[in-house]
Amino acid sequence: MEERLPQDIRGDRGEPLVVERYYDYALTGRSRVVRVLGQTLRRVVALLGLSLFFSPLLVLGLVTLDLPLRMLDGLVPLEAVAPSRFLSRGEGILGAALFVALLATRRWGSRRIGQTVLVSWLLTLAFAAMLVLDLAPELAAEDYPETRFITSVVLSWMAGHGAGVAVFDVTRGGNWWRAPFFGGLIGLGVQALIYFPAAYVGTSQPWLWWLAVSLFLALAGAAAFTLVYAGLRFIVPPRTGLGGR
Repeated sequence: MEERLPQDIRGDRGEPLVVERYYDYALTGRSRVVRVLGQTLRRVVALLGLSLFFSPLLVLGLVTLDLPLRMLDGLVPLEAVAPSRFLSRGEGILGAALFVALLATRRWGSRRIGQTVLVSWLLTLAFAAMLVLDLAPELAAEDYPETRFITSVVLSWMAGHGAGVAVFDVTRGGNWWRAPFFGGLIGLGVQALIYFPAAYVGTSQPWLWWLAVSLFLALAGAAAFTLVYAGLRFIVPPRTGLGGR
């Protein structure tokens, strides 16, 4: 489009300047809705896909909470505070789920994996509730776990998983070992600091000693995971923007 301008702003040769006008054609309301719905649907599908991958670990952890974990007893010489007295195979699986979540955070970031952890726990609790209702006619009163115990387990591991994912993401970008080590240590540490007081305060159990041993195991577990992570980081591609760390 050519538009004649006043004489005082014409070019040096007296020729009229050419003015180009650009029009920003905004999306119609319908187009906006379709685009937003498409983006939302893709995010929901991706979130559910990750949650369905993560949830079986949580389910397996919950259904094996009554099986003692004896493989770590050799790390503690005192029988009274042996890990098998307060740790179960289920909690070992839930600890492994934390490390899986940290690897996933390397790939997709803390926001998506934090949402995945929350949705996975909700799906797991819904499945557990349906399972209990289905088996209720065949269960005696003593077959049910104590409400205080199961509440302490679920809330502490939810908090531990969330804290580990958040710390992993915050400590990325520097030395490669910081994120897996501190993510694992803080995740397991938060779980222990919540679980033992919530489950045992007011009882005669030596839960302070158990807490101390659990924190030691958290340190050892974080160190072991860091060694595994050293090899896996070349296999699991990182989220962009952090130089492969």
